[in-house]
Amino acid sequence: MIAALDDSTARENVNQLANAVNELEKAVNQAKELSGQAEKSAQELKNLQADLNQSLERSKELLSELDSEEVTAADVLKESLEVTIKQAQLSQAATQVPSMSAGNVTQLETQLSETKASLNQAQDVLNATTIESPINGIVSQINAEENAAAVPSTPLAVVVNLNPIKATFQVNSFQISQLKKDQDVKITFDGVDGTFDGKLNAIPPTANEQTGSFLIEIPLENKDLKIKGGMKATATIQTDVIENAITVPKESIVYGDEETFVYIPQGKKVKQVNVELGTETNDNIQITSGLSKGDQVITKGKDRLNEASEIQVQK
Repeated sequence: MIAALDDSTARENVNQLANAVNELEKAVNQAKELSGQAEKSAQELKNLQADLNQSLERSKELLSELDSEEVTAADVLKESLEVTIKQAQLSQAATQVPSMSAGNVTQLETQLSETKASLNQAQDVLNATTIESPINGIVSQINAEENAAAVPSTPLAVVVNLNPIKATFQVNSFQISQLKKDQDVKITFDGVDGTFDGKLNAIPPTANEQTGSFLIEIPLENKDLKIKGGMKATATIQTDVIENAITVPKESIVYGDEETFVYIPQGKKVKQVNVELGTETNDNIQITSGLSKGDQVITKGKDRLNEASEIQVQK
């Protein structure tokens, strides 16, 4: 947890809405029970009404047959009494029918659903009063003070995860063309002893539109947290291996209008030798033609030399 805000109002809202949900759930259950009883009673009323109708029809038939020998006054009286009893039963049952209807249940269920939605929103507000970091790491910066208002559009805190850590580099078009996925990389950091091993997990397909450079990210293990964010890093990647290559310092190369050459000492004189260049590193460059192994080249003062110049070799 990074920070906790005053949650008294939010917590009170949650409690009130939770109580309202509980009461509404009880009301819905009671309403469903009453609605079921009402449906059952309504069916009983229909049955009683049907029985009463049958008794009335039977009573009419007996009255019409009273003059015959098959029907007596006692039969008519008995059936009339049966009609009276069934009328009383129907009246009593009608007074006991619950007034709850299916429409009332639906209205309560709708109210319960809306209250639950409000409770969820209130719970989200309450949860938001506790601010947690989405990642595990170290709090490197806090931009708030206790009991003070937070500054709008400003991060409340900065959390960094230093293990693993990413070393990022910007490379040019010539360098990116020599890199391949899964190449081994050795990285050193200013102020940190030792070399860290990593791999090129991905090669970016496009350059940054503003800088024209390609961004390379190399993840590194940093269990002891020696590497800190913002440290200057140097990466070494072996691209091509050239056996028995002849290399000279870059500062020895002279670039003419139509040719590239170096000066080599011959006694007290110098000789201009045209050369062809190959692969280069930060300090040296490969000579593919023009020099032999062991040839010496002049680096200091080369721009003031010509083949008539005399030199003094300093060792």
